[in-house]
Amino acid sequence: MTIDELNEKYFFHDSIVERITYDSEKKILELYLDFCFWAQTDYKNTQPETGKVIVRFFGVNDYTGITGESDWWGITDTMLENGTYTVVIDDDYHEVCHRLEINASEADFVTL
Repeated sequence: MTIDELNEKYFFHDSIVERITYDSEKKILELYLDFCFWAQTDYKNTQPETGKVIVRFFGVNDYTGITGESDWWGITDTMLENGTYTVVIDDDYHEVCHRLEINASEADFVTL
């Protein structure tokens, strides 16, 4: 899917980032999340409230942000502006904030 479609389809606020990997040679960025299914417009009570997913970005021309394991980083905002998808995350105490800026051609959302 395009980054615009990802931005329109999924609401990431309050989902937890468990790990971020970036392979600059393959131009792939992966966000491993404990995703809030309950926050989606198409959520049904029969679904689990949260679950593990991977959001993969392909054709990553530029990435600015952290990588590695996360210590309970929550997504507080996402935005798409001028071709750059920005994910704002902070720690559980709202003391440290990071911006992940991703310039990619497409994305994939995989439920584990």
